[in-house]
Amino acid sequence: MNSYQNKNKNEYEILDTSRSSSTMSTRYPRYPLAENPQISMQNTNYKDWINMCASRNLEDGIYPTSANDVITNSINISSYILSMLGMPNLSSIIAIWGVLFNAFWPVSGNQWEHYMNHVQALIKRELQAFAREQALRQLEGLGGNLGLYKEALAEWEQDRDNPTTKERVRDRFRILDGFFTQYIPVFRIQGYEVQLLSIYAKVVNLHLLLLRDASMFGADWGMSQTNINDNYNRQMKLTSLYTNHCVDFYNQGLNEARALSNSSWDIFNDYRREMTLTVLDIVALFPAYDYRRYPITTKVELTREIYTPAIASQTWSNHNHLSPNVNFQFYENNLVRPPAFFTWLDRTEMFSRNLSIEVSEAWGGHINHFHHTGEQPLSSRSGFIGSDQRRVSYYDFNFVGNDVFRIYSRVMSNQVGNFFGVGQGDFFLVNSDNSNTKTISFTTRATNSNQRSIFSQFPGENSDPPTSKDYSHRLSWISGAFIGSDLANVLSYGWTHRSVDPNNTIYPDRITQVPAVKASSAPDCTVILGPGSTGGNLVSFGRSGRLNMQFKFTNIQTEYRVRIRYASTAVNTLFVSFSDYNRDIALNSTGALSLNNLRNENFAYFEVPGGIFRPALGNTLIISNWTTVAPRLVIDKIEFIPINATTARYGSKQELEKATKVVNNLFIN
Repeated sequence: MNSYQNKNKNEYEILDTSRSSSTMSTRYPRYPLAENPQISMQNTNYKDWINMCASRNLEDGIYPTSANDVITNSINISSYILSMLGMPNLSSIIAIWGVLFNAFWPVSGNQWEHYMNHVQALIKRELQAFAREQALRQLEGLGGNLGLYKEALAEWEQDRDNPTTKERVRDRFRILDGFFTQYIPVFRIQGYEVQLLSIYAKVVNLHLLLLRDASMFGADWGMSQTNINDNYNRQMKLTSLYTNHCVDFYNQGLNEARALSNSSWDIFNDYRREMTLTVLDIVALFPAYDYRRYPITTKVELTREIYTPAIASQTWSNHNHLSPNVNFQFYENNLVRPPAFFTWLDRTEMFSRNLSIEVSEAWGGHINHFHHTGEQPLSSRSGFIGSDQRRVSYYDFNFVGNDVFRIYSRVMSNQVGNFFGVGQGDFFLVNSDNSNTKTISFTTRATNSNQRSIFSQFPGENSDPPTSKDYSHRLSWISGAFIGSDLANVLSYGWTHRSVDPNNTIYPDRITQVPAVKASSAPDCTVILGPGSTGGNLVSFGRSGRLNMQFKFTNIQTEYRVRIRYASTAVNTLFVSFSDYNRDIALNSTGALSLNNLRNENFAYFEVPGGIFRPALGNTLIISNWTTVAPRLVIDKIEFIPINATTARYGSKQELEKATKVVNNLFIN
């Protein structure tokens, strides 16, 4: 996402290694980091990452103004909400509102304008002055009313039995709810839906969070049960309405970017990547705002894979004439991995080659070694990616047990830029167990003076560039393709969100979602592209389909209910096996007309009847097709609901009793 200019070479010391085999160095290169990266960090496992997110004092942050900072702001928001999902205590809710208020309405600057400008730049279509001004004035009014609601919540927290504080917060809720209802249509003005989409997603996110407050605290405020039910039902209806709008106009913008990308695949990929971060990642959290379904802390993961800009010469996409078969679809097929079960990149074997007389030794081709969740490292390998002709040197990049959070690449090319390849690179790693930091480096014998340096990375939650202590994404895949009559090699790096747990860890004090794509094995099952609202892809069953999933339980004494989120076009019979439970279940149709264009309302939940997952009896769950034909359904997630949730997450006996009642209702209903 950031280019690194040669004039800055004094700030970054290139590491030299043997060409026969890359080595892992425990020293960092000199780079202007905010903190010394060699200082040991806390464990970066899932639970520590969650705690780090929750403890950050974002209210004191200064939210920046550049396009890259729009990405940072969006990552901050989605990561913070992920860390706080389902926390039922009032202090957590007040903290969430404080963070979001200061993110969107900072003391200085106008964050909403930056969102507008960012999308305009991606699709190269401006928002007219009248639509811009109208949206900004409505946002100003929403900010003022949200501030008053925050004040009322804080006052009520200090005196929760006082009828006056109850009335004030109840009134402020209704006023703010009314303004959201009135103003949200302004953020989808016909003809400007795409330019306003980033704003729309964030505003409707606030509205859904507000409606959730009524489910959590409405009775305490003095609302009638009818009023609470009405607000809940409206929240469920609006979740589908808001989700479908975001997905529809994300896709419309993607088509616009595709039309612009005949001259550059990067334009299309930039839109897909950055609108995933600013829109779809937030939309994927909407279902977890259902307090009746998720009344306690909830663990959610984003398994989607996104790609940083292509690693190539500055003018690489201008030379398609060198090969008549090179077009947009060629790039898309070769630079982006098709939908696949979630994998962990363990190792990459790279072979260098001489591209031409004009470009000497550079990255020629590679093989990715990986494993699925629940497998041992290095369990699988890809085919050869790139070209295996005219090999010069061999490099072995071993990532096992580490997250790659940043990559430096130096592209060597001829003067015109139509012959090019990566001649030097550095992978920045942090160990997922002991938090040690390392780099893996390689340097070929390329001597071209025409060079381009590129950093591939995503901002951390408090750091841009990311550091070993603060990063939001990890490297998941390396793609590549030869173009221009086999004389140029372009690379592409795929990344996944750090919220993804490498062990499918199940905690005794929270509801845990595990995406179905994190299966350890799945014979006769296929991964299909998700609709954009699920935070990742979906699993489809063949006639002999069987999904095998393994989990790590932190407390084997806690027992769990099991729930499936799925979509289907017909009734399907599956066989479910775990612990001492083995039986067939019938999943009703969810009303979907097709599995290729799913809407939010096409998904449903099914709690496995009578099934109690007892970790002491095993850690595996198997779902198999139990009919004579291929089932017509897709599975999104498997959820574990602890039967005896710990009281540690609750701030008062009142909150515990309320959450316990809702959890019990889950099992009864």
